[in-house]
Amino acid sequence: MSAATNEVSGQGSVAQGSAGLTRFTLLDGMRGFAALGVLSFHVVVLSIYPYLDSWYLLVDFFFVLSGFVLFPSMPQKIRSFPKDALRFVVKRVFRFWPMLLAVLLFTWAAHTYLIQAENILKPAPTFPDPNFTSELFVQSLLLMHIWVSAAIAMNWSLWSLSAEWFANLIFTPLTALKGFGIWLGIIAGYVMLWYGLNHDQDWIGNSSTFGSGPIREWEALGRAMLGFGLGLLVRKHLTFLSKIRNWWMFVISLAVAWLLFQSHGFFQDDMVYWTTYFAGPVFALLVLQASQFNPSASGIWGKFLTFMGKMSFGIYAFHVVVSLNYDKFVPEALGSPFPGDEKWTIYLVTKIVMVSFISFVLAYGTNWIFERPLQALGRKIVKAIR
Repeated sequence: MSAATNEVSGQGSVAQGSAGLTRFTLLDGMRGFAALGVLSFHVVVLSIYPYLDSWYLLVDFFFVLSGFVLFPSMPQKIRSFPKDALRFVVKRVFRFWPMLLAVLLFTWAAHTYLIQAENILKPAPTFPDPNFTSELFVQSLLLMHIWVSAAIAMNWSLWSLSAEWFANLIFTPLTALKGFGIWLGIIAGYVMLWYGLNHDQDWIGNSSTFGSGPIREWEALGRAMLGFGLGLLVRKHLTFLSKIRNWWMFVISLAVAWLLFQSHGFFQDDMVYWTTYFAGPVFALLVLQASQFNPSASGIWGKFLTFMGKMSFGIYAFHVVVSLNYDKFVPEALGSPFPGDEKWTIYLVTKIVMVSFISFVLAYGTNWIFERPLQALGRKIVKAIR
């Protein structure tokens, strides 16, 4: 199976080495656990429980990892740019839209059912959204979330797919510009992020006011451009950068990532999301170091990591809808949702486990019903273009 085929099917990170194709199996597994981390963040943040606040930064890890994995399939030469660009865009379409369509249909069905069942189920304060319309469905299907804020209400987590999609399109010609193209995209990402963080405070919020975070417009696209570009840059120079890959640097990269998450609590007021400026470089270092460890994909550990990576997209895409509807059927804990309350701790841990399980089942089923058949078609189209 070729690297291009794997990128269309979403079956894992693949590297071209001197001995043939080598899977980045550890990165596959890290992608899966990062998806569970974002899931846990969303479950907890809805309860106003002051833990896991910084785990929103795991989305920036996804951006970096995506750039690292996708670099080999992106246009590399101006001369062959039209065909290479078309092939890359087609592969991204068949990577995003099968799961996206399944998630939106599931969201629509859940919304319709819960409206009909509102007399027998406890109403949820945040879902279904009263602005849930056919127009928003179409806008979500077109991945317009970062430009149409109301579409985010369909499924919060889809904003990052929207941001990554537009970052993919912007970087498609830039990777064909030797020397400065990727750097140009990274600089543009920093400018977008700076502009968004400083001009969208009413939406984003800060440490003293409730907000939705940096998940729309320029701050969202800036995060995607920055992370995706750094991932591309690391992969482009992987041979040279491999000279500084070792166990010690891996431990250091983990420590720096831990400090990144901890630093979120030290920023106050309007500076609370300034950690997004540093997330891309920190995760680029982590991805570089983690790429050196590749358990055999045929072994038990390798199969587990690969499977986690394969399910990560579906888990990430489904979990918000599952989480928001969970409390329709399971009563919240009584008491104050703050540290030290045993009932709330048990409730949140149970909810994380159940939402993870349900999201996993939906992701697995969708992979069989939607992704595999449509991505098989995608492989045929990519082969025809090649």
